[in-house]
Amino acid sequence: MMASCTDDTVSPTPVPQQQEEEEQELSTLQKLAQEWVLEETFENGIQKTSNGDGLYLFSEDGAFFFYANGSWNAIGSYAFEGSDSTRISVLFTGVNTPVMMDLTTLTETELQTEFVSGGNTLNYNYTR
Repeated sequence: MMASCTDDTVSPTPVPQQQEEEEQELSTLQKLAQEWVLEETFENGIQKTSNGDGLYLFSEDGAFFFYANGSWNAIGSYAFEGSDSTRISVLFTGVNTPVMMDLTTLTETELQTEFVSGGNTLNYNYTR
C-alpha cells in the first residue's frame, strides 16, 4: 500500500548556520600579515618616537615591506621561530644576520615587538 500525499507544502526546518569564520580565532600569521602603522619606538625603555605614521606590511609569504613614495618597498623577510609563534626572525635587506624579534603583543589591532640591535633593547609598537 502506498501512502497518499497532500498538496500541503512542507518546508524543512532551517538549520542554524554556524558562523565558523567569526567564531574561529585568527591564527598568529593572519593577525601579523596585515598593514601596520608604527606608532612609537623605545630604546632601552626611553621613548624615541611617537605619533608615527610609517606604514609597514608583513605579508603571508614572509616578506616585510615599508610604504614610501606611493609604493610598497621590500625591506626584508621574516619567519616564525619555535612552535608557539611568539617570535620571528627578521632578515633585513642587505644584512647577513637576522634579528630575533619577540611579538610581545599581537592582536587584530595591536602589535608590540621587542628585539636587541647594536646592544640596545628596542620596542616597536604598531597599530591598525
